[in-house]
Amino acid sequence: MKWHGIMGINKLPILIEISVGMQKMIDDFSLAQLNYGITNATARGNNVSFVLQTALARFHMALKKSKVTREMLAEWEEGYREHRSAPRRRTTATVAEPVVELMPDIASMILSIDPDLRHVYHGDAVNAKLIAFFAFSYVANYYSTG
Repeated sequence: MKWHGIMGINKLPILIEISVGMQKMIDDFSLAQLNYGITNATARGNNVSFVLQTALARFHMALKKSKVTREMLAEWEEGYREHRSAPRRRTTATVAEPVVELMPDIASMILSIDPDLRHVYHGDAVNAKLIAFFAFSYVANYYSTG
């Protein structure tokens, strides 16, 4: 299903699950964007779709620039396992189609850093929940450390 977004950009739904820890990452990143003047909190607030789209794009760029290490992935994988065992709510984020199309590339780059990483795919499909968690983890780490 495609949704027609602003300025003719198609948006695609991505099912994600948000735990308390992930919500904190979303909130912290939203606040950081507000502090840097990237977004207007009254207009965007903690809009999961906007934050996810921004996080995915930044995470993809970090992977391309070799700013993501095997150690970071191992830490996030552990966080993902904790996240998956915590109570969480399901929500659908709508993300611009060009950003969604980056997900297979993101998955490939993750596996090129750590080929033993688990859960990157569900069968032939990219695990969007894991990719979203890693993207949120990356931006939360980046904005907390500068």
